[in-house]
Amino acid sequence: MNSQEIRLLVEQMQEYQEKRESATYSWLKYLIGLAAGALAVLASFSGVPRHGLQRYAMTTAAITLATGVLAGLIRIYGELQTARFFATETAKQSQELLSGVRTDFSPIVIEKTGFWQICELICYFALFISLVSLVCLLLLSPVGDSAH
Repeated sequence: MNSQEIRLLVEQMQEYQEKRESATYSWLKYLIGLAAGALAVLASFSGVPRHGLQRYAMTTAAITLATGVLAGLIRIYGELQTARFFATETAKQSQELLSGVRTDFSPIVIEKTGFWQICELICYFALFISLVSLVCLLLLSPVGDSAH
């Protein structure tokens, strides 16, 4: 393989990897932003709950929003680590090909580790529970009730 073929192959692999990971990264980033905003709004209404069920729904929503944000941020960190690993491996293989140590370019396959998948699942589950808790809080709030 000459250097032009190697560059073309590296560019194709990078493009594929970026497409594969960017959707997950963008989706999680969007969800984390929404959850953080909802947590901030929820914190501003800290005086609303007057009885046990409202207080329970608000507490559950706050805890699960915070858990979802934290797990999502950990998962996003995993995406960044994956991208860094891919770039390092691509550079290493390119150097080996150019220096003649290698004669072929093997695909770099990066699987999600169990830890990152668990963080992603925790994020989704916690945000779902927080959504249910917020709906319950709204349903338990009397119409026309002031926020005092």
